[in-house]
Amino acid sequence: MRSKGNYDFDETSESAFHLSDLAYGAIQSQLDFVGTEVKSILDDDKNLFVLGYICGYVDVIHQATTDKYNQSIAETASAQIMQKLLGNEVGFEAFQEALEYMLDRNSQFLSGLTAGGKDANETIIGLAPLSLSEFLADSVGKVMAIELIRSTERRNVTGEEVGFEIDDELTRQFQNKMKKE
Repeated sequence: MRSKGNYDFDETSESAFHLSDLAYGAIQSQLDFVGTEVKSILDDDKNLFVLGYICGYVDVIHQATTDKYNQSIAETASAQIMQKLLGNEVGFEAFQEALEYMLDRNSQFLSGLTAGGKDANETIIGLAPLSLSEFLADSVGKVMAIELIRSTERRNVTGEEVGFEIDDELTRQFQNKMKKE
């Protein structure tokens, strides 16, 4: 994550809240798809990947939808999502752990970070983010369903109907940013 410029607290917190709202739905829908609650994997090795995924997804969505990247906004939004998923206290502790894993360059955390960033880029072009679902899938049937969705979407991304509804707000923000560049 990188940082540019100085921001006042109100702008940062409002931007982070909006960003967490944009990203939360994509993350929660993947958890729902495979029937997993983040609380159920807190003491599991999968926890590192999930925390990294959240941070990577939020960071790339933030980069794609703003002209003024601010690391504090991405971090605050990541913390807010973890708090929504885990409750305020546990979510904040999980976010503090995520920062430590990032500094320690933990390989499982970094794998999640990379997958989250990749999925964010796919979300922006209209594909469903599925890496978190795929990682957490506990059956061959779920993995096959995810692969079927992916292959169908990739064929349809050229303008035909896409398998998942595209987030119009996210797409609009990204298109506005591209027009400015």
